[in-house]
Amino acid sequence: MSRDSEGIGRSGLILSSNPSPLVGEGRVRGPLKKYVWEIFGGFLLAACLASSAHAKGPGTSAAPFLTISFGSRAQSLGNSFVAIADDASATYFNPAGLVQGRGAERQRGGGTQKNYEFQASRSAWFQDIAINQMALANFRPGQTSWGISMTGLAIEGLEQRTGETEKPDGYFKAEDISLGLSLARRVGRGPLSLGMTTKIVQQRISNVQGNTVALDLGSMMKFKFLRQNFSAGLGVRNLGPKLNFGREAFPLPLTYHAGLAYQGLIVQVLEFAFNRDGLANVSFGTEYWFLGVFSIRGGYLRSLALRNGERAGARGNSVAGITVKQGITGGFGIKVMNTFGMDYAFVPFGDLGAAQRLTMSYKF
Repeated sequence: MSRDSEGIGRSGLILSSNPSPLVGEGRVRGPLKKYVWEIFGGFLLAACLASSAHAKGPGTSAAPFLTISFGSRAQSLGNSFVAIADDASATYFNPAGLVQGRGAERQRGGGTQKNYEFQASRSAWFQDIAINQMALANFRPGQTSWGISMTGLAIEGLEQRTGETEKPDGYFKAEDISLGLSLARRVGRGPLSLGMTTKIVQQRISNVQGNTVALDLGSMMKFKFLRQNFSAGLGVRNLGPKLNFGREAFPLPLTYHAGLAYQGLIVQVLEFAFNRDGLANVSFGTEYWFLGVFSIRGGYLRSLALRNGERAGARGNSVAGITVKQGITGGFGIKVMNTFGMDYAFVPFGDLGAAQRLTMSYKF
């Protein structure tokens, strides 16, 4: 096994679309307002307690591929997406967004309403590492929304050595896969929604295999402040039992997230994330759409070490545990007839090269 920030290539563990008006942005008044905020605060407390219970300090985590974000749009925004999560990638970032997303839209001219979105994403990492992801989401505002997702990674031709030899003793393959089912529901008629994703996780290196299950929790609230549209999101990812790998058991890469987004003409989002190894990520992203057809995006990610007396920022900026040059991300998106979409993201990784991601989407 490798640590979250080391030996990624050796072990095979690495580790889209126009912003819409707010959905169900009704103002909360009277007793319901207190009820909604109690639930919202209670979920945050539960997330913190769950994270604290599993955070045993720095160590080796299994399946760090689970920390790789889904889709090009979010990656170009510095992975700050928990407060937006308005497309099929909500199955990864915040399942609660399946209720409040922009998926349930009508075609121009009053055509058939589109309640489904399919996304397929491929990320080309350095050293010939590639990861493929797919998601299908059913957006049903006011009802139970659902989504299914898959993340898969495979690396072949990894060298196997038992000593310092000029030629390898042989070659082996590493494979990781995660299958998820997401459900989301709005709380009453208010602006708050809750969601969850259950996942089956499998990790294989050579002839050693490990399996486990994991749970993601999310909440989202959309509201107005000074007549401007905002959204807030909370999430906990990768709750679950340890993954038994060979004769050892390793915890999953538990993280929890909190974000706030301004959804105006220019979308701006801020997110804070914390993991079990005491590393906090602060990310910021901005997005602007030209005539609802072409978008340009940019993001910035900063990592801070919170434990072991390390100086803040000593580990540098990172995405999925890999150092990112200057913490800058970027990309663009294209949408055709509000049906077909393409998103591209670029993330520089310093001396290791760069990661590029392409995502295709289809609404129906």
